[in-house]
Amino acid sequence: MYTRRRKVLTCSFAGEVWRWFDRWTGRGHRRGEDFPSLISAVKEEYKEKKKRKLHMALSYVVLWQIWKSRNEAVFQKKKSHPMRTADEIQLLAFNWIRNRAKCLSLNLHEWCILPSIN
Repeated sequence: MYTRRRKVLTCSFAGEVWRWFDRWTGRGHRRGEDFPSLISAVKEEYKEKKKRKLHMALSYVVLWQIWKSRNEAVFQKKKSHPMRTADEIQLLAFNWIRNRAKCLSLNLHEWCILPSIN
């Protein structure tokens, strides 16, 4: 059954954002067509706890921003562009990780090139 929830993984806008995400993180992620398969793919791909937690957080930020962009388009009639959403993902993820992680050495410029936690 096709549901609205799946659109954050499968619609063309989401597809462009996820392709950007794959380039940004330097990895090709298996996603599937629903949330459980996305979570399972991240858990399988990243065995090291620190990397797994980072990529889980990044995946949640991507889902959130796609959902938010879709809601703005539907309810406020705002046009969104995948690259604007990508910028929002980078900034939100940077701030979220920086405030939650115990690494104070995060640099926004470096983060926007390749997200990592030292």
